[in-house]
Amino acid sequence: MPISLFPFVLPKSSYENGLVLNALFHELLLQICKNPEWLFEQLKDMSDDYTAHLVDIAKRVLRSPTYQPVICGLIRSDYMIDGETSQMLQIELNTISCSFPGVEEKLTAMHRFLLSSHPESLPSIAEFLHIPLSDIHSFIQSPSFNQTLRRTAASFAAAVDFYRSLYHPDEACFLLVSQENENNNSDQFCITLLLEEVYHVRCIYQTHTQLIASMTDTDGVLRVHGHEIAVVYYRSGYTPSDYPTPAQWEIRERLEAARCIKCPNVLLHLIGCKKIQQQLSLPGFIEPFFDDVEKAKRLRSCFVPMFPANLVVEGQPEGLFQEVCNNPLEWVLKPQREGGGYNVWGDDIVKMLKKGDLNELNSMILMKRIFPKANDAFHVRESVCCKRSSLNEIGFYSSLLFDTRDSRMIRTDDIGILVRTKNAESFEGGVSAGYAVMNSPILSSLWFVC
Repeated sequence: MPISLFPFVLPKSSYENGLVLNALFHELLLQICKNPEWLFEQLKDMSDDYTAHLVDIAKRVLRSPTYQPVICGLIRSDYMIDGETSQMLQIELNTISCSFPGVEEKLTAMHRFLLSSHPESLPSIAEFLHIPLSDIHSFIQSPSFNQTLRRTAASFAAAVDFYRSLYHPDEACFLLVSQENENNNSDQFCITLLLEEVYHVRCIYQTHTQLIASMTDTDGVLRVHGHEIAVVYYRSGYTPSDYPTPAQWEIRERLEAARCIKCPNVLLHLIGCKKIQQQLSLPGFIEPFFDDVEKAKRLRSCFVPMFPANLVVEGQPEGLFQEVCNNPLEWVLKPQREGGGYNVWGDDIVKMLKKGDLNELNSMILMKRIFPKANDAFHVRESVCCKRSSLNEIGFYSSLLFDTRDSRMIRTDDIGILVRTKNAESFEGGVSAGYAVMNSPILSSLWFVC
């Protein structure tokens, strides 16, 4: 696992703002899941088969007598801190398969151990990080800070317990739906190991393909190898390659129609589409979901300008197409597809827009880039440590469990923070895709004092 040698300095004000935004996103997600027709309306013009499949599944399972209205979410809202305004601006909201909560806690503990093991070096490290020495001591003395693994496991255990309270089954197992040839098993295993050891919840791993043979759903009760499933946790299903044949799509639909609690269910999954993020950024779109205009205003403060790429080439809004052509480095073109390495940057944006393939552009979003301040960091990859000018992406994990029937928020939790540190020269920033290293946050009231 590529890592940063020292943690990233996160301003306390940004940390506190992130927690407020977590709560506002929870409220927004509940309200949208209560209004699936609004969601379908926003996605009606999407041309890609993948999104269309998910929408069709959602429409059908909502009519199922065994549809589960209780929804579990493990989400992560990713931000960068603007270099000019110091404002935390959202890159994206991830609602399915949010990676690294298992290993982030261990990396935070490793950073804490390294710093505590070298007290003689702490003044120099504090100087390098441009923070008071007292902030490092506070980090070392806060073992409960950023316990992403334990809080994630506790959230899943609570969802299992809630299922038990509804149906009183003889057993209630946890199903993790993984990808074929998964390369991030360690992160997933950290979570399921804790679920088994601490909460005594039996955990089962299956791919969509394996479920074709192992799964039954008689009367809406999901069983895998004969074991009743209380909670389904998707660490797959977010990319078209997870559904190579109609059989995998059928499995997804049967999972969604069963009474087990899904993390996420198909509605919450769809809210994570780039198209929905873009629509929510438009004036007046989030306000109807809040009873307090100040909440909507606070949430909107983290949004950046976003536009449907197909409308940009058609001249909407007026003048934007030419602005992008003149200043392509100010923008990024994003597909619906999740995972690192698929965004379009620089002159390639201009080429794609001028090509004018509306079928392709219909599923892409043009987003204003965020330019954070760069800082020096030591990247460790395959036992080689290099000092690099770096940029940082901050992801706020949170969990939620809610019932759409009565608008009841059953449980929420602020899980912790993932930091990904990348070369300042790199456009992309995914760890699994090879563009960034894992990092952890250290809080400070001072920031970039240099």
